[in-house]
Amino acid sequence: MNEMELRNVIGGATSYTSGSFLNSLVRIISVFLDLGRNIGSALNYAKNKRTC
Repeated sequence: MNEMELRNVIGGATSYTSGSFLNSLVRIISVFLDLGRNIGSALNYAKNKRTC
């Protein structure tokens, strides 16, 4: 490959569509969803004065 072709190469670790980036993004979203569900359940139990 010549120098111009090497400068135009896109991909590798800097690509935002890499599997590890998407995996970490999905994990962050699922953590926030679980946290929201747990807080919502705790508030519901506290409002209704029930225990598990």
